[in-house]
Amino acid sequence: MKWFKEFKFEPLDTLSLTGNHFIDSRPPEPPFKYDSVLDSKMWTIWMDDPMEKPLFETRKMISEITGLNLEYEEGFLVIWRFDENFPRCPIHVDEGRGNGGKHNGSVVSVLSGEFKIHLHDEKDEIIESVDVTSNTLIALNNTRFPHSVEGCGDLLVFGVDLKTEPEIFWND
Repeated sequence: MKWFKEFKFEPLDTLSLTGNHFIDSRPPEPPFKYDSVLDSKMWTIWMDDPMEKPLFETRKMISEITGLNLEYEEGFLVIWRFDENFPRCPIHVDEGRGNGGKHNGSVVSVLSGEFKIHLHDEKDEIIESVDVTSNTLIALNNTRFPHSVEGCGDLLVFGVDLKTEPEIFWND
């Protein structure tokens, strides 16, 4: 089973406009809300949030490119800020179906900056990395594989529907 799949795309202007407006108009989530977030800044746009409406076309386009459903009842987009105070998140495996999670994988891209996602082995060593830019979509099998992220800027993380079967989508 693969730990990621990479896709090329041209983001719509509404993605950066809505993302930046959301950051400017709302406070971030409370520090330490999630283990992997620690005290970094993170904003969550839930599917039922009125702010989500301008992102409909972007979400639809990303779903068509990747083949993953991003529109589900508990669907979300997270904007996760990495900076000099938080250049790297801890190694973690996201909670997926069966252990209380709200997604069964993620689609990752960039609002600003550049990032690397690292796959780790059982000794926490980096065994492979993938670059994430504003023109790439990384379908990340993050509920199955230990990973970390490093970079500087704002990372976009779309949750993938809980009905997704990682064994099928990320199958070799």
